[in-house]
Amino acid sequence: MEKIINEYGKFLLDALVVGVLIAFLFANVTDADGNKGIIKIVGAHLTTWDTDYETYTDYETYAVESDCLPPVISYTGAGTMQTGVNKLTDYINAKAWDGTELALDVLSVKRRSGVELAGCYNADAAEISFDRPGIYEIRVAATDAWNRKVVCDVQIPVSR
Repeated sequence: MEKIINEYGKFLLDALVVGVLIAFLFANVTDADGNKGIIKIVGAHLTTWDTDYETYTDYETYAVESDCLPPVISYTGAGTMQTGVNKLTDYINAKAWDGTELALDVLSVKRRSGVELAGCYNADAAEISFDRPGIYEIRVAATDAWNRKVVCDVQIPVSR
């Protein structure tokens, strides 16, 4: 233990003396502008940016866009769909907060039993076809110009 104190004690004492000398020198340095101490001198010479809050519009843009509601998907059909081919936009519509019609993306079509139907929706013609009556669940999505997306499950009755 004595050997450790002899070896490292001198080093620690030397480091402490050097640290006090550096602190004394840095604390008493003064520049031409009257700033005393290295930290104050460096801080006084750092460049800063002024923000012009008169033309600062990010918050205003955020406030306007957050007041806009997300898209609304609704069932607008007057009755039930018929077996065979149906135009989907005659029954389901999506609108943005400003009334703009949005395109619908059909994610899935299922029977009430949970069986998913593949190939019953034609995206190019926006037509959906059913081979038998029943209640079907269509999962649709709509995305507005601000990239807000709404996914909705719509239950559609289909008769003969």
